[in-house]
Amino acid sequence: MKKVSTLLYILILFVFVLAGCINADTVIKEVNPQGLNNDLKTFVDNIKNSNGLYLYSSVKLI
Repeated sequence: MKKVSTLLYILILFVFVLAGCINADTVIKEVNPQGLNNDLKTFVDNIKNSNGLYLYSSVKLI
């Protein structure tokens, strides 16, 4: 009986994980550089010759 209840809990957990992954929105997206504001254009110009992944945030750090 304990094996059945454990298996049921694992199955329910698996269903919740799959359901959560289906509704995930894409956070990172590609944008057209001509549609950016001046701050973003400056940021892109400064890093365009660098390698790597860069995150731009308009939030001011304290």
